[in-house]
Amino acid sequence: MNFIFGKPKKQATTTKTTYVYQADWESYFLIGTNPEKGIYVDLGLKKVAPLLHQENMLKISIEMLSPKANGLASQRENETLFEIEESLSEELWQLYDITYAGRLTENGERHFYFYVDTYFRIEERINEIMSEYGNYNYSTEIQNDPLWRNYFGILFPTDQQYSIILNKRLNDAISKLDSLIKL
Repeated sequence: MNFIFGKPKKQATTTKTTYVYQADWESYFLIGTNPEKGIYVDLGLKKVAPLLHQENMLKISIEMLSPKANGLASQRENETLFEIEESLSEELWQLYDITYAGRLTENGERHFYFYVDTYFRIEERINEIMSEYGNYNYSTEIQNDPLWRNYFGILFPTDQQYSIILNKRLNDAISKLDSLIKL
């Protein structure tokens, strides 16, 4: 998954200024909620969103073939879902001015969220990509979202969840440092 874990730096223009954008992918789960959710999001977009030229949110929803009882992806199916994600994000990024913001898994479905300038002919390309995965039912939805409400309201963690993510990263860094010191 080279594309998702190390996308090249990219310039982004916001209402404030122009930044050099660096992806910062993180996953987290909302367990104990109904439904349970698995979220994978580019936290780095918070620094540059909303992008002025990408006012439309494109959501691609895929119905899983064999989800776990809690509605999340089974280990067996995850590889194929990752492959679909890679194909969609890489090919759409190469062909269109598009930003992949993240994914949400719940209720036996995986939803991929993209921001685009225009959706002209994108659906045609999505159909071509998904034809390679004929067993999967999918749908697309496009809505005007100039303030990136789907990114901030669905994908981005709450303040409490964000603190947990940052604390985990800090603990991981301390553990690595500790192991280096013991060498």
